[in-house]
Amino acid sequence: MLQKILRHNVQSADVPLFTWEVVTGFDEELPKETLHTRFDEEFRDAFADKTPVFFKLVSFNGLNGRRHRYLVALKEKDESLKRKNSWQLPLSIVLYRICDKIMREGDGLQNLCYYTTVAGKLYILVFLEGRLCHWSEELGYGNAFENPDVALKIEERLERFRHFLEKDDLFSRAESFAFESGCDDGPSPFSREEFLRAAADPFWRRKSLTPSDKSSHVRFAFVTFLLAVVVSLVVFVPTLTAFFESEGLLPNESVLEAEAPELLLPEPIESFEVRAIAESLPKSVKRPSCDQPEFKLRGLVEGKICQLHGPDGTSSWLREGELVGGFRVESIGRDRVVLECGGVFYDVFSGV
Repeated sequence: MLQKILRHNVQSADVPLFTWEVVTGFDEELPKETLHTRFDEEFRDAFADKTPVFFKLVSFNGLNGRRHRYLVALKEKDESLKRKNSWQLPLSIVLYRICDKIMREGDGLQNLCYYTTVAGKLYILVFLEGRLCHWSEELGYGNAFENPDVALKIEERLERFRHFLEKDDLFSRAESFAFESGCDDGPSPFSREEFLRAAADPFWRRKSLTPSDKSSHVRFAFVTFLLAVVVSLVVFVPTLTAFFESEGLLPNESVLEAEAPELLLPEPIESFEVRAIAESLPKSVKRPSCDQPEFKLRGLVEGKICQLHGPDGTSSWLREGELVGGFRVESIGRDRVVLECGGVFYDVFSGV
């Protein structure tokens, strides 16, 4: 849903990015005007046809003062990019999302050096303690899978970059960096869908290549707030209802609690089966017809959310109280899920 909101609000721009460092006094911060002046003084006319946009990465104390590192985007001096209410980000932020995923799946990995080649350009991103601190792009690199000379060229560049990490005032503080390669022979990662996912990251939500236009960001923040309220209600209302039922404040049928799991951390599950474990309605009451459920349990997260795979081949993430195929999720345990239909409870559990 968030991607659908973003789809009509954020545009991508194929602009180069690089890291630029500015040194000031230990207690000094550069205002925006001074930042542009310092940039023009350092690069003179090298980017006369570009407009630099600065994103603050990190600041730290060095031997000779306070050092500020910025991610600089070089945007074309084109009035068409200054559309009213436009929100624009670099297309290559997709790489940021890839790095974030690597660190989240890396069991505590926070110091990462990620490199990849896309369309003949070598990208190197460095994260220190989970924070982006360096970004570089270099032209002149082809497909390493087709040309051995390119692979050798990349290795030589990485060897020089390792020496840079060891001697740099900031990166030398880290014990080590994990080097991860994104070089492969597959399609370009710069797709529209991946860009939208990257733009939804908190790091990029308040950034834009276009002149500051608070209205677009305020509108997005308002829509995001409403979305959060809706999601909270979906989660909170069933929980509140279950509480009232357990306290006898609401009329309710008798509920059979799921058995406590025998294993705290169940082994990865390959096969599943479903069995009825109780009926709560008297025999004199006519029950609605419910086919035997054919769901498979694919995943559980902290006993709060489960993933069920249905007979139609689709999978859904569900919480207690939500419906799937005519069945209601009664409870979620650590190794099983209880479904209810027509007063009959079914236990979806992992095979041993």
